[in-house]
Amino acid sequence: RRARQLDTGRWHEMFSLLAARLSLGRSVSLLLSSEAVPPMAVGLLRPCVIVPASALRGLSSQQIRTILAHELAHHKRADLWINLLQTLLGILWWFNPFVLRSPLCRRFRHSHTAS
Repeated sequence: RRARQLDTGRWHEMFSLLAARLSLGRSVSLLLSSEAVPPMAVGLLRPCVIVPASALRGLSSQQIRTILAHELAHHKRADLWINLLQTLLGILWWFNPFVLRSPLCRRFRHSHTAS
């Protein structure tokens, strides 16, 4: 809630171009946070990418482009929805070892151990 929407300037322009290249089905907002948070893709209903203000000051244009593209890719692949589904499956069938070994849960474990 302490992030402000960035809707003008060169970073917004870069963000818009990357979003257009990825052919996202819906609009994704770029938010700038004054807190020391990692860049992240958030928002199931109102998708956005949050970037710390310090990153825009301390990183090169290419590094910022890479970060923005990475976070937009999470929205493109619907990772947030898949994570929600995985969490719900784990809550509902926590006792079932087949759910924990399902390809859906394995994808989740693999993606979080690789990063």
